[in-house]
Amino acid sequence: HQHRSFPPEGTSGAGGGKKGNADKALSHPIRELDMVLTRLCASAPVDIMPGAMDPAGVFLPQQPFHHCLLPSANTYSTFRTVTNPYAFRPGSSGAAE
Repeated sequence: HQHRSFPPEGTSGAGGGKKGNADKALSHPIRELDMVLTRLCASAPVDIMPGAMDPAGVFLPQQPFHHCLLPSANTYSTFRTVTNPYAFRPGSSGAAE
């Protein structure tokens, strides 16, 4: 009976190899967005809706971004992830009724 290590020996997991580098390249812009949205949420309500090229699926309605993608912004009650399509009124504090 052999024990297998995970990740497989010879790799360094999340940060190693080509996939690890690609993951880092993708995560940096998301972390930057999280920081920008966090600063905005400190002074204004922010609703964020997925678009055509975002990782939210291709079927409509697109579901909101998962809260773990933008963890710092999600600490504010002024931050909301919403579906696409999404109805709202400019200047209101919530979705259009």
